[in-house]
Amino acid sequence: MATDEICGDHLDNDCDGRVDNGCPYVGWRVAGLSSYPHAVAVSNQFVAVSLKDSSKVVLLDITKKSPFPQKEYTLTEQPFGIVSIKGVFYVIGRSHLFKIDPNNGLSNTFLTFQNLSQEGELSVVGDRILSHFWQKKAQNKTTAGLCRIDTTTSQKICFTLQDDLKQIGSGITVMGVFGLLLSDKGLHFIDFLQMKEEPQKQLKLPSVSDYLSYDKKTHKIVISALKAHHLYFVDMSASQKISSQLLVDTKGQEREAGHLLVRDGIVYVSQRDNDQVSVIDLQQEKITHQIQVGLSPHGMAFGTPDSKGIINVWVTCAGDNSLWRFSIK
Repeated sequence: MATDEICGDHLDNDCDGRVDNGCPYVGWRVAGLSSYPHAVAVSNQFVAVSLKDSSKVVLLDITKKSPFPQKEYTLTEQPFGIVSIKGVFYVIGRSHLFKIDPNNGLSNTFLTFQNLSQEGELSVVGDRILSHFWQKKAQNKTTAGLCRIDTTTSQKICFTLQDDLKQIGSGITVMGVFGLLLSDKGLHFIDFLQMKEEPQKQLKLPSVSDYLSYDKKTHKIVISALKAHHLYFVDMSASQKISSQLLVDTKGQEREAGHLLVRDGIVYVSQRDNDQVSVIDLQQEKITHQIQVGLSPHGMAFGTPDSKGIINVWVTCAGDNSLWRFSIK
């Protein structure tokens, strides 16, 4: 007879064909996807995944029973970052911001960026979207900066960093009024209200880094360095003190530190060259759990808490074209 799932007994108590589903830190495969999944965003009804190599975005209706119904939208260029605002999805391509409204089933070009490559993540502040751009110049130099987009007025304002840069990280995050970007020069703090950089805050990092997120609870910025196999923790309450953590799997082998999420003092970071997501306690700065997911986890996004306070974390896995999820409290 079916009962509620009992976590940790390795039995299918609720008779739905899955063991320990809904239990904290237990990953399970949600769906197969038609091509290489990249970024992911979640609304109350849908999970949206950018399919980078096919210039498509797929929406899965998570209010329905599994397998979730899928609908694909074709864009005019490769999709990268994706976010959800009031149930509508915004997707960044190399030179366009696209809008997908599942309420009417339409997709269209929302904004165009002239000569500014927008390949990377997006961040949301209310009805505003923050993106970052880069452009190759002569002598292997790169121009880069931040754009602020108002989704209610379709207006955009962009700010260019003054440094001669060679490399730009993929991530972008928000800390108060600052949009935080990464480059080979380190960590940049850009006031997205005044649209200016605070150069006195710029911070040199131990290695070139890729992704970042900010945790309000611990007042720490978490940064991943893919090729260095490290996470860096910047304590903003202790004069920007930097500490580090080597990312390893369950066997203690070093792994590439990829996309990361932060919530209430806990970090979730994908092992890009493996099939695990590491859970790290920010107070201790130590790995506490390893979660099994699909091959080469890439994008991750938090869902909306349910009535019991349980939150699903959605994970795209590029190595086997799959979508996974695990739950947290």
